[in-house]
Amino acid sequence: CIQALCPELEVGMKVADIKRTATAIFDAWRKHVFLDPDCHLVLEALQRHKILGLISNFDHPPYVHALVSELGLEEFFATVVVSGEVGIKKPDPRIFHLALQRTGLQPEEVVYVGDTEEDITGSLSAGLVPILIQRDRFKMVLHSDDFRTDYQSTQTQPNAKNMTGIRTISSLPELIDLLE
Repeated sequence: CIQALCPELEVGMKVADIKRTATAIFDAWRKHVFLDPDCHLVLEALQRHKILGLISNFDHPPYVHALVSELGLEEFFATVVVSGEVGIKKPDPRIFHLALQRTGLQPEEVVYVGDTEEDITGSLSAGLVPILIQRDRFKMVLHSDDFRTDYQSTQTQPNAKNMTGIRTISSLPELIDLLE
């Protein structure tokens, strides 16, 4: 993202400077990232009988891997596919196929839990069974001593009414009964 913006602004930056800048931005942003309180409980329950993977649309892979580790999530995922590493973003079905290839699973064996239209349309295109989780995260307001901003996702929030036939949940614990 930063690398793509530099030529447009006619700013020359070395790759090392871009990486340092990206890291500084994400370090500042990190204090506003919170894990769903039910996440570990649900992942532990599902991991007993399921193969779990993570697909992230993120341009700075080192940050995703560090965050997954910091949040204690590494042990749960057989694979972590980051768009910035593979050059493919959701909703492109190829990113889902890459995760399938890494886990050895077939599309019809997999459900994909997502909260954006890109998640749902991409997983459908890849032949997976999507589950839409709808929360109020798209309307959250971030506060800090340094700034206040109204957060609006750049990804499209799906409208469950327009997602005919798509299973919808409102909390992670619903997955335990749904998938076991």
